[in-house]
Amino acid sequence: MKKLLEVMTSQSTKAEEIDTLDKMVEVAGEQTYLSSFFSPEMVGWVKNHIIDDFSCNYYEQLAGQESITRKLDIANSAYELASKERNELKVKNDELVKQYAMLLSEEAEVERKVDFLENYKEELIERSDDYRKSFEETLAERNGLSNQVNTLNSQLDIAVQQIIELKAKLYDLTCGK
Repeated sequence: MKKLLEVMTSQSTKAEEIDTLDKMVEVAGEQTYLSSFFSPEMVGWVKNHIIDDFSCNYYEQLAGQESITRKLDIANSAYELASKERNELKVKNDELVKQYAMLLSEEAEVERKVDFLENYKEELIERSDDYRKSFEETLAERNGLSNQVNTLNSQLDIAVQQIIELKAKLYDLTCGK
């Protein structure tokens, strides 16, 4: 049986990893559960991370953002529902003056829910901002380190070239040319 994919190691090059990713996409086929995982957007995103030397737990990164988004959606839906309930209670209050005391109690409960949800929504927005700021700081730090690596690689290339030139001179000196 022919082996379809080579096992990647820490010694594998970026090009080899990208080539393996392309083979995985090909093997996943079309209109399969796996092909939905290997969407063009996801594959492009992973390739960019490989090219940029940025590795992370992609599931945690996406799940964290998805969880925050889901919580914000739930909070927004609950907030809209509570606001709608409050408005309905105000209409009933105008229509049913005899039940005014009972409706005030219900309105107070709805107000508590709205206040709670507004505070919760603000807290989630602050958390989201904190996550974004942390991500931007990490990205800036990674870019700085990447620049340092590029500088060191350039210096290494110069040093290697100098060694080659010195070896050639040594050879010329020792071989009598």
